[in-house]
Amino acid sequence: MPGASQMLECYADTLPPSCRRSYVHTARRFLQFAGGDLGRDRLLAYIRHLEKQRYSPNTIRRFELVAIRGLYRACGIPWPLKRWELPAVSERDIYAPALHPDLISRMVSAATSGKVTPTDAALVAMSTTYGLRRVEMASVTPTDLDTDRGVLYVRTAKRGRERAHLVPDAVLPYLERGLSHPPTPREVSEAYYRVEEAAGLPRMPEVGWHAIRRALTRGLVEANLPEAVIRNFLRWKRSESDMLLRYHAATVVGEDGGYLDPGRQDRQVDQAVFERHPFLPLWGD
Repeated sequence: MPGASQMLECYADTLPPSCRRSYVHTARRFLQFAGGDLGRDRLLAYIRHLEKQRYSPNTIRRFELVAIRGLYRACGIPWPLKRWELPAVSERDIYAPALHPDLISRMVSAATSGKVTPTDAALVAMSTTYGLRRVEMASVTPTDLDTDRGVLYVRTAKRGRERAHLVPDAVLPYLERGLSHPPTPREVSEAYYRVEEAAGLPRMPEVGWHAIRRALTRGLVEANLPEAVIRNFLRWKRSESDMLLRYHAATVVGEDGGYLDPGRQDRQVDQAVFERHPFLPLWGD
């Protein structure tokens, strides 16, 4: 059997850029725990280890084990677990929490008043403005932000459509100051707890960045925005009908180099959402 480094390198070659860093990071943590034993019993022990770390059954099944199973597949190792051996996802897990708007307001206030680091403030800005998932925030690099044109490129997870977003003027300074180096997914999770504490909120089990994404989704629905606009803005899984949008949004190359242009329809979607955005006014004018 190849060594851990060789396995991770082989796995990375099979992954798209949008999830490569986070999936390899997850696989590396498992290999460190496994210590060379990739059998069924060691996998079950790792699941119990994650449960003790307060990972939800839904997170274990839909992210941790998906990433680890991809590692096995890339390295030609048979997957030893049966479906019935995986953590059960309850109905309560499916109806996952959405953070109350009042609590989101307190988190934004902590970011705008300097109670958190610039990096953590940038994470709050990306989460509340665009509903970025944890793995998506971990994939954002300084070069993804074009401050001159006010554009942010998002590498969407879960096979959603990657796209460029307009950046509101009120949010741009926080991204400019806070996007220094991409954190790991675990560091993104830890940042949520820091912001939560800085905002004076209690530690709420099963609540993290995704609860803000759900709250944003609810807010956009309640603002009576069309479903197609919401789907575009939140970058949900693409269909063949998205091909026109993908080709219209492009890196425009000129004599002075290239710049990312979101395309007319994406610009119109962002502008429509920003007009009715439930959390954008919290960042000021």
